Amino acid sequence: MTPIFDRDDILFEVLINHHGQYSLWPAYKTLPVGWCAVGKGGPKSECLAYVEAVCSDVQSATLRIMSD
Repeated sequence: MTPIFDRDDILFEVLINHHGQYSLWPAYKTLPVGWCAVGKGGPKSECLAYVEAVCSDVQSATLRIMSD
C-alpha cells in the first residue's frame, strides 16, 4: 500500500503552524493540534505549488527588509 503522502489521488489541505511553517495534510483527516488550514486545498501538486509560491514571497519580503 502506498503511503498517504506519496499518493496523488487524494485531496490535501495546506496548513500553517504558529512558527509560520507550512505542511500538507490529507483533507479527510482531522487537523493536528497546533496547525490551522490556510484555505488552500486540492491535489497534492496544487498544494505544493501554493506553498512554494508563498514561501518564495516570504523570502523575498525578508530579503527586502534586511537590505533596507
